[in-house]
Amino acid sequence: MSRYGMRHAVALLFGAVALFALYSSPALASGPPIVSIESSTEHSLNTAQINGTVDSNGYFTTTYKIEYGKTKLYGQSTATKTLSGSGAHAISEVLAGLEALSTDHARISATNGAGTTTSSDFQFEMLLGWKVEGKPLSSFPKGVAYGVYDNEPVPKVTITGTSVGLATEVVCDGRDGEVQSFLGSTYRMTAENCKVYLNGTLSECSQKSIPLTANANAVVIETVKLKTTGECPLPETIVLGNPGFALKEMAEAAEPQPVSMSATAVTTAGAKWNITISNMRWFLFGEQTGQKFGIS
Repeated sequence: MSRYGMRHAVALLFGAVALFALYSSPALASGPPIVSIESSTEHSLNTAQINGTVDSNGYFTTTYKIEYGKTKLYGQSTATKTLSGSGAHAISEVLAGLEALSTDHARISATNGAGTTTSSDFQFEMLLGWKVEGKPLSSFPKGVAYGVYDNEPVPKVTITGTSVGLATEVVCDGRDGEVQSFLGSTYRMTAENCKVYLNGTLSECSQKSIPLTANANAVVIETVKLKTTGECPLPETIVLGNPGFALKEMAEAAEPQPVSMSATAVTTAGAKWNITISNMRWFLFGEQTGQKFGIS
């Protein structure tokens, strides 16, 4: 064999070895995502926190969602989110708007370029429910009417986070947006008269009113959007996702009780913001005026 032929054969041999090493390397092995779901005790009146792990299994981009419902047919799901980077990712999602005193199911579904994997089924119990004079809401076929005091001291809505490197706090008054509601049904509040503080100093930013839709289990179910106007260094719109406000307890009492609720919202950029509604004072009216009510 000529010297050229020998060199050519050696080059082909090294090339074949390199390709074999490349495609047989464990680091580059790939397949559908590897998914697991973990039990969670973070359940409130009608929210549940679901934790788990999604391993991209060799792919850089993987999407996931949590499917949930009252049976293993599920029927509902969270918004699909994207994970970037190979390897295992810990995930945590709050399921909002669950029915009190119910049995529910959840699973994680993840997809990459090789296919879709679902976790095993996770069954959990929602053990808390409204009580009026010690009776569940099912004892009141006409419903139990309630309202929220919005006079002095006014309920407050506080939103804090960081945007463009500035510590941002938005403080608003919470006003009643609906004349009559029933426990377990929708209640609307508007956050208005908002002030914006940047790095602790009142700024020139003006914050438009924020509509909040909650049910009587105290779960905000609408996406919260901060929309700033005026001479303001903040982005015009900051989308805070779908925060789940969890009301874990409210002792039975006849007098209006001040209640505070907190939630964490994640922006589209992945930044975490905190939202608090404080000094909400709920009372019954109609047939149940003056009766004791609360959560147990």
